[in-house]
Amino acid sequence: MRKYHPITHLALPDTVANYQEALIMTKLNDSVERIHYPFQKIENDIVIVDPKDRLMHQLNDVGSRVWELLINKQTVSAIINTVTDEYEVDQSNAEDDIIKLLDQMSELKLIKVTHNE
Repeated sequence: MRKYHPITHLALPDTVANYQEALIMTKLNDSVERIHYPFQKIENDIVIVDPKDRLMHQLNDVGSRVWELLINKQTVSAIINTVTDEYEVDQSNAEDDIIKLLDQMSELKLIKVTHNE
């Protein structure tokens, strides 16, 4: 198992006003997939480039693993299970970190979230 580092959360641009108030929480049974933005892996980190908004978003090793898992549509719970299997982290901490990251990615339109019933 790899050492778990809390996920580096994304810096939201000033144009995302009242982020916390407008946030719709991603749920465990929701499906998520990444939108195809250019990105580069640099050592264990990934830098995602949003050419439209001229922004770059850097993910640490755990956030990068989440990004890699999003190549195919998956449920949030499946992503959390993979991370807890691969890293030294308990389910609760992984869930909190990953949902927060996915919410931010959704707000930045880096991923598509499908709310499942």
